[in-house]
Amino acid sequence: MSKKHPRVSILKSSDTLRSSKSFTNNTPSIKTPQTVTIVTNNTNVNFTRGAKLEMELIFDRLKKLDKGDSGDAIYARGIEQLCLDLGIKPNSLEMFTLIWRLRAVRDGCVSRSEWLLLVFNFGVMVLSQLKDHINESVRIVQENREEFYSMYNFLYDFIRGENNRRMPAVRAVQAWKVFFPNNRDLVDKWSRWILDKYHYEISRDLWGQTAVFILNSKQQGNKIIFTTDLSQLSSAIDDFCKWNNSISD
Repeated sequence: MSKKHPRVSILKSSDTLRSSKSFTNNTPSIKTPQTVTIVTNNTNVNFTRGAKLEMELIFDRLKKLDKGDSGDAIYARGIEQLCLDLGIKPNSLEMFTLIWRLRAVRDGCVSRSEWLLLVFNFGVMVLSQLKDHINESVRIVQENREEFYSMYNFLYDFIRGENNRRMPAVRAVQAWKVFFPNNRDLVDKWSRWILDKYHYEISRDLWGQTAVFILNSKQQGNKIIFTTDLSQLSSAIDDFCKWNNSISD
């Protein structure tokens, strides 16, 4: 009989974030026009503006929802409220697409720099424009496999959690259900094997190869058939396929 495993939310609660390192605020409150440089992920963006924009005020409002947390950032409650404001579910493909477009790398956390980079790179001046941008981005990752891989691989750090060297298996399993809704039978079998047989955390390499495996495989009866050459994939995937075929015989 398979073990029952607890459902895990990708978003941290604010209580678990109190020990997180503070962000350096690279974007001062602006009263008069001036040039500001935002730095994040080795990217510099310069822009000139005057009074605070609506999207900055939204950031400030969301930031206040996690009063116990330090740093110039939106944390778990703020992200959940942002999802509510945008009409998207937390821990959904839409939310992960939002995090990808924000280029956020800390789980349950969006810095002001990441927020403003999205605002000015994509010309998002009001919340409805952000909603439209996310809808378009979701369409792109659903139709373009290379864009999907780009998003999926980028999100490893966000989903992993900054206090984990590798991604906990329970987090990976919850995320796979979101990323691969059209491959549910295979995802369920793979997830069960990961939790009950593999007993290791998920490396960045295995995380990326899982997407290639699931999107290029199909079930024929109880057997797993590859639709492309997957001979170079992880030994863990090979072990899973052997296990699946053995219980199917």
